[in-house]
Amino acid sequence: MNTRILAPVALCAAMLATPVLAAGSSLTGTRYDWKAASPMKTAAQQRCDVYRHQFDFAIKWHKQSPKSKDAISLRNQGVDLCSNAGTTAEGMDKMRQALNDLGIQPQG
Repeated sequence: MNTRILAPVALCAAMLATPVLAAGSSLTGTRYDWKAASPMKTAAQQRCDVYRHQFDFAIKWHKQSPKSKDAISLRNQGVDLCSNAGTTAEGMDKMRQALNDLGIQPQG
């Protein structure tokens, strides 16, 4: 009785596992390169991301602020500078100033 139940279950499990095991094998030639997909960010780039998210959240409630247009301009300049490896410090300064123009204390 047990073999009549166990044999089809084992066969079904083997059939379902075969495509999953083959998907990650080197035989198929479709290996995923994790290093190319998600490069590590430096601490300064992570800080830029924090400031950008903080600004994007805060501007929703401060659009009517007298300095909002200047702050948006500074934010955009900061994002551009942060995207270049050599100018992240300048980008962080611009983004901090944009947050200060909105009356927000930069976090991080």
